[in-house]
Amino acid sequence: MQKTTMLLIGVAIVLSGCAKPITRWGHPAKNRAEDYYADSSKCRAMAGSAGSQQAQIGYTPASGDVFGSFARGWNMGSAMGAATDRQLIFDECMMGQGWEKAASRQPE
Repeated sequence: MQKTTMLLIGVAIVLSGCAKPITRWGHPAKNRAEDYYADSSKCRAMAGSAGSQQAQIGYTPASGDVFGSFARGWNMGSAMGAATDRQLIFDECMMGQGWEKAASRQPE
């Protein structure tokens, strides 16, 4: 019984780390879903076009090639940077439209 309880507590602690932050947006004057979707679609379009200029290395490596590992790492880092930039642009655009964000946690 005690081992089962400890195991369940351990699993609960591990799973609580899997919760990702969900951003909730609020606006002092706009309270309809249509208002949110209209503004967020503009911001998503702006953010989507801005992050497409990340440098990628076009290289097909041979097996065990050191440069191939570098190219994969560079491209992965570049993609993660682009995703971060797009999120930042989206957030700033929404705040520019007057929206305020409040993060809450929701399990994946």
